[in-house]
Amino acid sequence: MTKKEYWYWLCHIDGLGSVRIRKLLEYFEEPEAIYCALEKEMEACGILPQRAIESWKKAKSEKEKIIGSMEAMEKKGITFLSMEDPEYPAKLKEIYDPPIGLYVKGKMDLFDFPSVAIVGARQCTEYGRETARHFARVLSDAGCTIVSGMALGIDTAGHRGALEAGNATFAVLASNVSVCYPRENIEIYMEIQKNGAVLSEYDKEKIVPGMFPMRNRIISGMADCVIVIEARERSGSLITADLALEQGKEVFAVPGRICDPISSGCNELIKNGAHILTKPEDVFSCFQINYKKFSKQKIKKVSLTPVEKIVLDHLEAEAKHVEQLLWETGLPISVLAETLLHLEIKNYVRQPEKNYYTFINFS
Repeated sequence: MTKKEYWYWLCHIDGLGSVRIRKLLEYFEEPEAIYCALEKEMEACGILPQRAIESWKKAKSEKEKIIGSMEAMEKKGITFLSMEDPEYPAKLKEIYDPPIGLYVKGKMDLFDFPSVAIVGARQCTEYGRETARHFARVLSDAGCTIVSGMALGIDTAGHRGALEAGNATFAVLASNVSVCYPRENIEIYMEIQKNGAVLSEYDKEKIVPGMFPMRNRIISGMADCVIVIEARERSGSLITADLALEQGKEVFAVPGRICDPISSGCNELIKNGAHILTKPEDVFSCFQINYKKFSKQKIKKVSLTPVEKIVLDHLEAEAKHVEQLLWETGLPISVLAETLLHLEIKNYVRQPEKNYYTFINFS
């Protein structure tokens, strides 16, 4: 077997977790030595209980079957990365419990830049969604790689913002990378693989709840800092933030209204010492990035009419009702309606709900 095949085999010993695998590697030094060890050597090292030794013996007897599954996986465009592979994220090696192996669809060789994890509520508000999208676009444009978990809501908005900036983003799944979870995200799942990657430490299709906290340690582990946008108390996003702090990473939180349960977790993070985040520039100091202040004025408005520029200047990330825009712009309703339609076609604004408009083109 090749060195990579030995690593793959090691990750497919039933019932053997990463903690025991690391202890075996400390003792035997190489996966090949673990495979070639005699049963009496395995018993003498005192690392594995008898049940685990039986699993190890079974895995040795099923070597051809295990390696065959690796070849079948590669035909599907999935790459296995061991901790020895150069594409394996260097930051992950520094955390307490790094995954022994990763399964990847896409291009991990693009992961060479400062990285930011953006996480938050699945059932987020439109304001939270657009904030995540905006921050991701600006940070990505500044040279940061966006990492998240491809969950609905804030995670998806973060990935979307990076893709709209034309840059790579990485999605860490709690499922087999050949399975799009959740199914509603199939479009962005495919887009991410074109310029970035989806990855997981699991190759089994069945998802159990405990996989999500384990997934979160990879999200925070791959990032230099974590941004939390709209998180309830005791949410998965707070688990990611706690893991980031344990890993020595910076944590930023976007504040919300004190009476809004969906922001209670973020407000609590800030109260307990997380950096308050009100604009993308707040993150740049974490990476010592010299990036000019971002604003709507940076947009190339050459293709816009004078009326379109007026309307655009009155739109924000938070949706405004058409009546408010009428009052602010002073335009006739027919002119405003036509202008908003043209701006939608040009992908400068979107209508999250009927008669409400939000500014979305932040690049």
